Order: sequence, then C-alpha cells, then structure tokens
Amino acid sequence: MVTGEAVVYIDGEHEPGQFRVNFRQHEVELKSKTGSVPSRHFRITRRDLLHGLSLNPDWRLIYPVQLDVPDDDLHICFVPEKFQFDRLFIEDAQNSFQNINGKASEYYSHTAGGFDIVLPAGSYRVRGFRRGCGLTALVKIEVGDNAPAETHYLGPVRCNRGMEPTVLSCDNIFQQDEQP
Repeated sequence: MVTGEAVVYIDGEHEPGQFRVNFRQHEVELKSKTGSVPSRHFRITRRDLLHGLSLNPDWRLIYPVQLDVPDDDLHICFVPEKFQFDRLFIEDAQNSFQNINGKASEYYSHTAGGFDIVLPAGSYRVRGFRRGCGLTALVKIEVGDNAPAETHYLGPVRCNRGMEPTVLSCDNIFQQDEQP
C-alpha cells in the first residue's frame, strides 16, 4: 500500500495500482505527485521477499514537521495512528530520535523552542513528558501533502508532585489514555 500523494516506480518504471515483482532485487522510488517533498528511494532484496517484509508494504513519503515546545528537558513521543513506521524509516531516523520502533518514536528536546523533524505521511498522537514530573496534553497532528503547513504547539508539562516515575518511554505513555 502506498499512502499519500505518491507515485511508485519499480526499477525506473511507473507502476500504477497494484504491482508485481519477480524474485530478484528491485529499486523502488516513491515520488510526490506534487513535487512538494523529495523522493524516497529504497531497495527490495531477495531476502525481503523471502521473509515477506515487502509483500504488503505500507510505503509513505517523508514530510517535514515543525513543533514548538514551551519546556526544556522534554521527551516528545510521536505515535502513528493505524500504521507502523516501516523498517527503512526506522533505520534512517535512528540519529534523529532518542528511541524509535515500529509503534513510536521519541525525540528529546534539551531546550524550549521550535524544532523540525521528518515523519512519514499519516496521523499522529503527540505527547511530551519529563521524567519524574508529568505529561503534556495530547496533541493530534496530520502529516502529508493535504495536511496544513503549520507549526504544532505542545503545551506545558503538568507536573504532579508525588507522580510515580512510571512514564519512562513512549511505549507506555499512551496506555494511560487508553485505560478506562
């Protein structure tokens, strides 16, 4: 599946709709229909095909996102809704995020103010936390060609004295929202 305003090229050939590949290595390019973001290039290997990693891919273009935070020493969690980060994005994004896996990415902001990151097209739940202090309010953002080009604001951390230090990573930060 290709999400967003993307055109798929396999080995340099445009592949409209569902495409088929034979059992060999292939070069894949995702190109923006509007030219708004750079193309995304990757390779499907025989190993990928053997392990089924690319048989039903969820390929997405990568877009810049601006976020403004009012607090320093803040961990910011980006959790994709209804999809997971693909393996190639995780590999490419290792240096930008403190932690990243298929279900969440964690960015650490040393200082208050704005910063730019890149994320695959889609909907996200975003929340910040300061260890031993508390959480920010939940913010939902859209990323992609049809998303508004705006700076997203993350509210201040609400420190709760005596808060249990259970918020240690993005893997458990949204579980509190989902509990009855």
